[in-house]
Amino acid sequence: MIPSFYGLPCCVKAMKGRAFSLTLLLLLVPLAGCAGSEDSDLERFELASDTAESRFNGTILASQYILDWEDSLEAEVNYTMEKENMTYEEAIEHLESQGINSTHSSWGHDRTWEEQWDDYEQYSWEIVLVSGTGTWDVLWMDYETRGASMTNSYPVVVGDDANWSSVLNERGMSSSGSKGPLDKPEQSCTFVPSSIPLMSVNQYGMMEVRDCTDDLEERHSDYYHLYIIANYPGGDTDPQTVDFVIEWTIYGWK
Repeated sequence: MIPSFYGLPCCVKAMKGRAFSLTLLLLLVPLAGCAGSEDSDLERFELASDTAESRFNGTILASQYILDWEDSLEAEVNYTMEKENMTYEEAIEHLESQGINSTHSSWGHDRTWEEQWDDYEQYSWEIVLVSGTGTWDVLWMDYETRGASMTNSYPVVVGDDANWSSVLNERGMSSSGSKGPLDKPEQSCTFVPSSIPLMSVNQYGMMEVRDCTDDLEERHSDYYHLYIIANYPGGDTDPQTVDFVIEWTIYGWK
């Protein structure tokens, strides 16, 4: 009689456990790459998020600064030491005279440090349409474009015929979506000497004594500004007032 062989119950369970672990490992390995940028090993960090509701054309759903520098006292001290040729102690004393200390930042009025900001290599954003229907524009402005948007040329800068663009812009969205990660856009600088002595003018018609080449040498000029603006197809004459709610998130990659 041929002896029969069978696996002991404990061994069968062990083999099943190993098979399950191997299957789980094979499933997880491809997903590991999703934690960073598709083309590199960069890691994703959530920088800002919020929920916004629109009820009419032109509603600003989001207005968020993105500070493209390490936002900490230590980084500010190092920058001051290099710029002003100071020692560490001199830089600390200089910053404290301006109200800058371990809790309060130098950018903005009475603002605390925000550790999520840094010198990121790439950025991305994501929008989820929670409810309702409508359309909106996502505008990623740099230092110069943001400055122009605060002047009378604002419609020229953000309108459909605007003579500027950004790889992180997206116009006419009507459903959930995302963009990026993409390499952060270079800061634009289009100021040229004007016919008025000592004045420069840029592509938006802004005139300044200092041009952006001077400004961009400053640490605090290296920022972006994200706008999300409700934009119904009929424009200002559209009587449509359908409500919609979105959730938006900005990510940095480094």
